[in-house]
Amino acid sequence: MNRTRSIALSLVVFLAAFAVLLLPGTVAAAPEHSSVLSRANNTIIVDSPVQPNFSIPGIFSLIFGNNASPTQLEIPGLNATATVDGLTLGPTLDWKAITLSQKEPAVTGAGTISGAQVSIGGPESGYSGNASAEIDLHPGPGFQAAGTVAVSYDGLNKRTGVMLQDASVTVPTWPVGFAMTGVNTEPGMLTIDSAQVGIPAAGTAVTVNGFHAGSSGTGWDTLTFAQDPGATLKVGSVATISDIEVSIPGAGTGQATTASAHFDVNAGQVVHAEGDVIGVKNPSGGPSGVAFQDTNAAVQIPGWGLQLTGINSVQSGVKVDKISFAAEPINLTAELTGVTIGAGGGFAFDEAQVTFMPGKDGSQPAAGGFQMTMTKSDAGYILTTTSLLPIAAR
Repeated sequence: MNRTRSIALSLVVFLAAFAVLLLPGTVAAAPEHSSVLSRANNTIIVDSPVQPNFSIPGIFSLIFGNNASPTQLEIPGLNATATVDGLTLGPTLDWKAITLSQKEPAVTGAGTISGAQVSIGGPESGYSGNASAEIDLHPGPGFQAAGTVAVSYDGLNKRTGVMLQDASVTVPTWPVGFAMTGVNTEPGMLTIDSAQVGIPAAGTAVTVNGFHAGSSGTGWDTLTFAQDPGATLKVGSVATISDIEVSIPGAGTGQATTASAHFDVNAGQVVHAEGDVIGVKNPSGGPSGVAFQDTNAAVQIPGWGLQLTGINSVQSGVKVDKISFAAEPINLTAELTGVTIGAGGGFAFDEAQVTFMPGKDGSQPAAGGFQMTMTKSDAGYILTTTSLLPIAAR
């Protein structure tokens, strides 16, 4: 602060202090609404119908050199309380800190400001100061911004800074929407818990989690590209791809890069398959590859059918909940449950059931039918067969 501003500030504070003493009715007894002087409390209160109310505790102690307790000044017309710490009224004007604190939130149709506070240090601090407030803005539909904003000034080193704490912003502009949560700044560092940019026209959103930028560099925990659930990619009339998501971990996290999508394939009346496919790239030498999850597949041609339900990739293989096979020309059906196919060609199942029912003249059941069941046990597989005999029609 230059010498002119210092003299001006000194003069303002000096005149404010003496205005209390010079206001009408400060030294004599008066009616009910006049001023009151109390030496016991070291307080001068001026209460006039046409003047602001001042309350300055410890004024006499300050005048005589005892400034152990802070001095407060309250002006009802101003939504704030001023506190002066270490004020000295002597040959020179000095103080440790002057703080102005907001008493009640300021509310408008566009937002709210609360907890505002401004503090200015004394000459020894080079008139260093800081200001902070909690801000909640909502100037338009969908637009929101909230958080704590602080500004600081280092008078000794002539440096200023702006800080944010737990800030969030939502901007639903078209064609791009933007949202951030958990924004925090400190000297030389910016951190954001989550930031998302949505492109509705393209049905895509980009999300960054755990973003940080500072003197040591820039990085993130995860960077995700996601397709909107309502958007799909069509491959002619044969297939559709939806719910595409690619997740890229930040450097040093040791996490795998993943990609996933839901697919639905229809090749006429012959082939139908739908499910989720997941790709994994592990940088640390862990498992990498392509996996299926909750996938179903079916092949159907006249008289013949194959259906696989609940296909899921497992370690070193594939597990299928159920495989069904039907061959109408030879009157044969087969069903396997709990099937596991190993990467080395191994094959196992919980239960298999084969049914053969020959027909007579292509329609009526004939003798020679059977049903064979194989059930897995601790000792191996138990085989059970049942002969099926036709019942003559009456």
